[in-house]
Amino acid sequence: MNPFTLLNQPESIQLDLSYLEDQHRDLSAKHHPDAGGDEALFKEVNKAYQTLKPINSRALALLEINNIQYNARGTVSNDVMEHFTPLSELFQQTDKHLKQLEEAASQLQKALLTGISLDLQSKLEQWIQTLDTHLETIETQILSLSIETDNIQISIRDTAFLLKWKAQLRERYAQLFI
Repeated sequence: MNPFTLLNQPESIQLDLSYLEDQHRDLSAKHHPDAGGDEALFKEVNKAYQTLKPINSRALALLEINNIQYNARGTVSNDVMEHFTPLSELFQQTDKHLKQLEEAASQLQKALLTGISLDLQSKLEQWIQTLDTHLETIETQILSLSIETDNIQISIRDTAFLLKWKAQLRERYAQLFI
């Protein structure tokens, strides 16, 4: 089912997110199984909302609706590629440190590693902020692009990489303080 139609939205990359949320809330309440609604339709409403809220999945939905082939394995921008090596190095450093923490036999050994943990925490936080800024920039770019251009596909792929890296950064950040 077309997520735009289901949530009474225009088939556009630019949506009024507060109106989208209102439609989701109203339709979810109407179709909620506990209120006597149709469970399948309730699930479709939630799926449509999850598709339209993030700009990258909204753009993918527009490509599909317009029968435009999306190549998930295509190129990404140079800006995103520039993040690859430093992030890979940070992931390796963090993973090595997490292994050292795991292998530390005493509280004293763990305490001696605290400085490294704090330094890595700071680096991970900085990268999360950097990726958030980059994601905001890409969202602005997507809003200005035509759905038929190759640049929209590059922006979608860029967003996918940045979101994946951000999730990996957050995961390692959390592991540092378990």
